[in-house]
Amino acid sequence: MSTLRTSVSRFVVLSLLFLAACGVPAPDCDSRSCPFGCCDLSGVCQQPGPATCGSQGNACLSCPSGQSCQLGMCLATASGGGTGSSGRCTSSAECATGWACEAGQCTLRSVIGGGGGVGGDGGAVGGGGGAVGGGSGAALPMRVFITSVAGPGNIGGLAGADARCDAAARAANKGGTWKAWLSTASEAAHSRQADVGPWHQQSADGGLTLTFNNKANLSTTPIAAISVDEMGRYTGAEYWTGTSGGGQASDSTCSGWTSASSNYFGTIGNGSTSTAWTSSTSAYCYDFNALLCFEQNHLPLPPPPPTSRKRLFITSVAFTGDLGGLAQADARCNTAAQAANKTGTWKAWLSSPSESAASRQTDVGPWHQESADGGLTLTFNNKANLTTTPLAPITVDEMGRYNGAEYWTGTTGGGLSSSATCSGWTSASSSFFGTFGNGATSTAWTITSSDYCHSAHALLCLEQ
Repeated sequence: MSTLRTSVSRFVVLSLLFLAACGVPAPDCDSRSCPFGCCDLSGVCQQPGPATCGSQGNACLSCPSGQSCQLGMCLATASGGGTGSSGRCTSSAECATGWACEAGQCTLRSVIGGGGGVGGDGGAVGGGGGAVGGGSGAALPMRVFITSVAGPGNIGGLAGADARCDAAARAANKGGTWKAWLSTASEAAHSRQADVGPWHQQSADGGLTLTFNNKANLSTTPIAAISVDEMGRYTGAEYWTGTSGGGQASDSTCSGWTSASSNYFGTIGNGSTSTAWTSSTSAYCYDFNALLCFEQNHLPLPPPPPTSRKRLFITSVAFTGDLGGLAQADARCNTAAQAANKTGTWKAWLSSPSESAASRQTDVGPWHQESADGGLTLTFNNKANLTTTPLAPITVDEMGRYNGAEYWTGTTGGGLSSSATCSGWTSASSSFFGTFGNGATSTAWTITSSDYCHSAHALLCLEQ
């Protein structure tokens, strides 16, 4: 496998040098606009194939004869079978032993053993004497990673944590579904995981490090230190677990992962090869920690987000209640979006005495929060959802950074005007009050309390 990686890397470098020598301009295509494919010379995102191999917006490569595009890399196809030189197929019966027909192409099922295209007895990966030994015909291994984005303990419960793992995996062009290694008082991290191991860490060059053999291993200690994020980069980040050394719930879970308060604590892990991987110490719930994510199934690759999706964010700048009315509040949202290189038209989630926040929004959902790494977190399904509660905590600013700021709303839990709107958002006087929200997954997201209008709060902006 090391020889194969070296050949692929050398081919990539030579291709890039050739493009630079020819003066080809950098295409308008990157990992954010093309997360599931590669960018051709015209700056167009292409789906992976023998002539357009790559992922995460990297330059497309044409695989040499005898190789096909597997997991975004040019790999040998001779033992993969298939009806054509590209390894295309309609069923697994057309593929060689150790391969399976996935998405119409013969794909490696075993990178850790057996007689597949990579591995076999004495192979670089798998089989007797392989770099990662053992077994024959084993399923493509599950993966585990630490998220590159950290946040406080108000994650939105277990469902919100799992959604963040899925979003991180999607941003890294990883398939399948994922669950966080996280416990609450009623559900243990160990019981939440499917018994689908072994789990490996996958480095940026595609290398795999066996970390847990099976589900039983999750109640003991890892085989290797946990130190890789979703992109395959080294990370020494600590992560929330709420979990003891045996995989059971600890007494510190940030109130079921709904609180960022200094009144609560959460157990954290540190990735070592001891019980500290899941129970190192406890931290205040306002501290920032990552999540540890385990893959539950390997297919399919997530589809690109719908083109109809819209975004929302909390402004990084706070304002007094004298916003200049609704129109100027919307203008401030648009200014913040433009500063973050976001297109589209935006409106503040803000009510006046004569116009409610809900009635001002166009029914163009779903709305997502977009993190700095391009990950998307579904927050509201549609306009009707705006009158209830968000699907995930609202915690991202226009640049995709964590933002726990409170924001002016003048709005009740049903999306209607409250009685506190800083005189129609024209006053910064201590004689008036304005309702504000705090991004929690409850009605508090739009009505937490009221504050004097001379105080400064952010705005919540929704794309139209």
